[in-house]
Amino acid sequence: MIEEHGTSNPYRLAQEMDIDIDEFPFRQIKGLILEIAGRVTIVLNSNLPEWLKRFVLAYELGHRLLSPRGVGYLFLAEHTLMESKVEYEANKFTVELLT
Repeated sequence: MIEEHGTSNPYRLAQEMDIDIDEFPFRQIKGLILEIAGRVTIVLNSNLPEWLKRFVLAYELGHRLLSPRGVGYLFLAEHTLMESKVEYEANKFTVELLT
């Protein structure tokens, strides 16, 4: 993907993928991805420092690229002893993209 788009910058990748980025002052959520009427938006917590917004954006891009379409999920707990496959894949994508 980095070679295809010529960048590892998650903001530029989102732009290349025609994904909107917005911010909202969530209380606990770091970020989420929405698809409404065919339009994809990643919403980042506006209270996060810039370096963490970049990380969360990369993570949400990983979900967009790797998670099965039509599967909705919401994790209410921030930490869990059992990590699902979709969370593992998004984490791995994020680390590989940003390192």
